[in-house]
Amino acid sequence: MKKTQIDEFRTRHLKALEALNQLYETWIDINNPTALNYPPYLPSFEEFISDFAEIKIGTMQTEVSKKIKNVEDAVVFLIELHKNNEGFHPDDDAHDIVWSTVAPTIYEKDELNKRMDECRKFIDPCAVLVELDK
Repeated sequence: MKKTQIDEFRTRHLKALEALNQLYETWIDINNPTALNYPPYLPSFEEFISDFAEIKIGTMQTEVSKKIKNVEDAVVFLIELHKNNEGFHPDDDAHDIVWSTVAPTIYEKDELNKRMDECRKFIDPCAVLVELDK
């Protein structure tokens, strides 16, 4: 890719993010929790995007969208989670975890749950993670 193409792509990408940010701010104004007596929770910008747009902004270092198709994929995935300090107890729902690092987006949490289910078809992810912690 040429530098001009990269710059053009970057400009279009920034304009799209700016438009999404404006949409998010409008959504926050409409759904003001104090005005509507909603629970005191509003999603982050990343959660808003992953819920309402096709763009998925990732915060994780581990690739979570690649499907687990065999034992090797499962082990590599679990090693990557451990290496990047993104591991969690495989029996827990990724949405219920209080993350000590940067929290994954809703999309990433959904994908983490799917990958753990796929890992279980081939190996016991708990046993692998326990071995990695030794």
